[in-house]
Amino acid sequence: MLFQRAFKKPFFKNTLLSNYSKPYFFSTSQFKQLTSDDINYFSSFLAPNEIIQDSFELQAYNSDWLKKYIGNSKLALKPNSTEKISKILKYCSEQNIAVVPQGGNTGLVGGSTPVNDEVILSLKNLNKIIGFDEISGVLTCEAGCVLETLNQYLAEKSYEMPLDLGAKGSCAIGGNIATNAGGTHFVKFGPFKSYILGLEVVLPNGEILELESKILKDNTGLDLKQVFIGSEGILGVITKANIRVFPVDKYKQVLFMQCENFENVLEINKLVRGKLGRNLGAIEYQDAYAYATIQKYIQNAANPFPNNDMGKYYVLIEVCGTEALDDIVENLYTELSERKLVEDCIASESDAQFTSLWKIREEVAVAANHIGLVFKYDISLPVEKFEELCLIVRNKIGCLGYTMGYGHLGDGNMHINVGCYDLAKKKQVESILEPFVFEWLSHVNGSISAEHGVGRQKAKYLHFSKDVQAIEYMKSLKKVFDPKGIMNPYKVLPYSS
Repeated sequence: MLFQRAFKKPFFKNTLLSNYSKPYFFSTSQFKQLTSDDINYFSSFLAPNEIIQDSFELQAYNSDWLKKYIGNSKLALKPNSTEKISKILKYCSEQNIAVVPQGGNTGLVGGSTPVNDEVILSLKNLNKIIGFDEISGVLTCEAGCVLETLNQYLAEKSYEMPLDLGAKGSCAIGGNIATNAGGTHFVKFGPFKSYILGLEVVLPNGEILELESKILKDNTGLDLKQVFIGSEGILGVITKANIRVFPVDKYKQVLFMQCENFENVLEINKLVRGKLGRNLGAIEYQDAYAYATIQKYIQNAANPFPNNDMGKYYVLIEVCGTEALDDIVENLYTELSERKLVEDCIASESDAQFTSLWKIREEVAVAANHIGLVFKYDISLPVEKFEELCLIVRNKIGCLGYTMGYGHLGDGNMHINVGCYDLAKKKQVESILEPFVFEWLSHVNGSISAEHGVGRQKAKYLHFSKDVQAIEYMKSLKKVFDPKGIMNPYKVLPYSS
């Protein structure tokens, strides 16, 4: 594929913080194990295709995308209505049966898979697009709708979702809301939660909480729906959403750049954000290790810079707007060239090239999985610290693994992936990485989770990002909505097993 060519520290001491929270209140023994009576009850109102008991079929529901978190659930339920979900949760609450809500199951922190034998509540059959109000620009849909399906529906009306993810072909919108997903266009739209106008939620006791709304301004008391956005299924099950969407930009173009050093990456970030303003759709970053992984494992991946030097850095910029971009892009070319901030730069000239260049960035996580077991860290930190942390991790891991860094320059969200070469040494690799990465972040005022959630992986490390008192209030809120602790246990909050 031809492209238009535009122009040619020390280790951190690994000591634990003392201010960690006390374990959460529930334990495995408090939950009831399934019996034939339970199955018979669910069968009384669910269709046969809404009940999964076959051990082979259950494997996909018990395992996460990375095959890192494996549960032992004997039952997955796939109800096709809010009313059925209400009956399921009411019964589970009465019987003390633990439940794990599951959408597309594309998460990376074990948030949507069982820890033990919890019942899996799949939202896949709750997948109706209810309607789109073209006057207000509000989409109403059920929680099991796939993100890409929603975008395809909206594209026919020249609209798009204010969210874009690499997993858009399989992730469910309910899960996106429950984890407050971020994605590549955060710099353009801001946080996804800003566009959730209303929700329908089923509480653990089966009560249906109606928080639906299509109005843009509603300043009446506490905004209760925000409690459920980012709650990762520990407070209730999101079943329906009202989402504000936006007209599609008529013009889009991608610039992909190779840079000599990380200092130039930072200068590009500052220049582009100031120069493009509302025409900036995305600004993404990856190091040479991430770039090389794409070239090695993704078939037919574009390779605009075949002589890959492992000391180089790469920046992708999406420019968008309602009017032609030629002058904007040319002016940007000129200034980048005059400042000598890039060694080389290519620009897309077609939709196919636009998609091909984005693929170099979007498929890093997929490519990394070919290495073997991959430890993935989705973190927020000052952009100027991106390279420093990645170099420290690469140095600490050494020959045990392959470390690559990439992420979103526009919002300070970095992804560090460490591929473990020898599965027999995975515990050794994990002990090097955790809690080191999380502790390091706490000392630069970062966050242990930027957009993937806390899930199972990071629950015991929550104190590195949240004050002890804040965690205690989170626990209190959990008890208000879920006093028996049946909803997604062992996730998000520190717990005792």
